[in-house]
Amino acid sequence: EYLLKNGYTKFLLRYAMKDKLPKKILWHRQKIGFSIPKKTWLNENNIKLFEELNYPGLERFFNIDYIKTNYTAMSSDLSWRILNFAKWFRLNQC
Repeated sequence: EYLLKNGYTKFLLRYAMKDKLPKKILWHRQKIGFSIPKKTWLNENNIKLFEELNYPGLERFFNIDYIKTNYTAMSSDLSWRILNFAKWFRLNQC
């Protein structure tokens, strides 16, 4: 009931923001996403991916040597997901 109510998604969040956002935005039904420049960010910061992959324990999830060898052939979506998982893993000390 808090996620979906009267046809509105994220109802609790919308309700919490009722005094902070205009009604036109708050009760708009269509989700509008946006993309980020993953490829550019990864190309500018590809060393960070390799630094994150050095965290102990990630080898349980990834073949680190394969990723490092084939990084340039990987899609930016896959690289982005690996980088974010590695960061999450390191920050949560799993």
